Amino acid sequence: MRKPLLTTLMFVVAAVPAHAEAGKAQLKGPEGPQASIYQFDLSGFAREEWTTRQYFGSPDDKRWQLRLFPSIEIGRKWIFGGIGGDLAYGQRDNVNGTTLNGTSVEYAENYHTRGARLDLAYLRLIPMAWLRIEGGRFKMPVPLTEMLWDADLKPQGGAITLEFKPKGELSRLALTALAARGSHPFADEKTNMVLFSATAEIKGGPQSRLILNGSYLQYTDYNTANGLDHRLFRENSRSFGGLALGAFHIVDLQARLRSGGQAPGELVFDYCINTQAQEARQGLWLSVVLGALQRTPARFEYVYARVDRDATLGAYNSDDFLWHTDWVGHRGEMAVATGRSSSLHLIGQLQHPRLATQSDGTRPWVRRLRIEWRIHMSS
Repeated sequence: MRKPLLTTLMFVVAAVPAHAEAGKAQLKGPEGPQASIYQFDLSGFAREEWTTRQYFGSPDDKRWQLRLFPSIEIGRKWIFGGIGGDLAYGQRDNVNGTTLNGTSVEYAENYHTRGARLDLAYLRLIPMAWLRIEGGRFKMPVPLTEMLWDADLKPQGGAITLEFKPKGELSRLALTALAARGSHPFADEKTNMVLFSATAEIKGGPQSRLILNGSYLQYTDYNTANGLDHRLFRENSRSFGGLALGAFHIVDLQARLRSGGQAPGELVFDYCINTQAQEARQGLWLSVVLGALQRTPARFEYVYARVDRDATLGAYNSDDFLWHTDWVGHRGEMAVATGRSSSLHLIGQLQHPRLATQSDGTRPWVRRLRIEWRIHMSS
């Protein structure tokens, strides 16, 4: 099954006309109320992954995964709509109770590793250049890092963004309010999320800018009937009955320094705190990016992150670091373009839990290596 799927993915890349932006699926909105768009996007990846020295004596793990994200966006003047899917097939089934040497691996990821589902279905209104209204299942409009929000997830609800472009050093100011329910592919039908965010972009020179973002994120009703599946609390503090012990009212402060030109790059500082927790409540995300595959032949990224157990609700942030909260780790990535619409990525990670220790009192570093071939095409 594996070789035919890989062959099909490579054939699709070669057969469909495209212009490149090698990376994860990303729908782009129009530039203003007079823009028109008809766009088909196809993104995806083929991944081989190795995880060694796993914690508490778990065996080493090796797996492969394929995913495709086809989507269409259509619109004219002030009304736009989009629909997209998530098609996945992997070596391991994380929905039907697959185990690894007797250990359950259900819901470790924020997506079904085997299956097809609706990933995007939204309507966007731009009645004025400074006002954007979105409803349905749409891409997160606030630039949160993986510490708080996994890019694989889409809020299901509505959002209003007010965006202004003042003159002078302040080049952009955006205010966003978002409300969503049931945004996870797994069971969270009545879990509510509200988000308020402010973003300011400041010109630092002809080829650089500073982006400041402050957000307040709150989750409610996750402990109610038909709220959040208990397995999705993951490493958060829980009662013997499986319910989350605390509330999640999160303040996030973020700064990004971006440079363009012949040497593009980005520095990211992100700090969050759960104001309702008394301890184990902070998160820190630092990253350095050198290069951009649209303009340079290679791209390098380093991430250092430290996320306390109750810094955020573990259902919705990144699943790439094995644990969702209660961990500290490093990630390095090197990417090279392999064509007009594809790229090859080598990703290495080291991480261990923040608080828990093994019976001998040690916290060994878990190692994870990924090789990914990614595509992104638009026509």
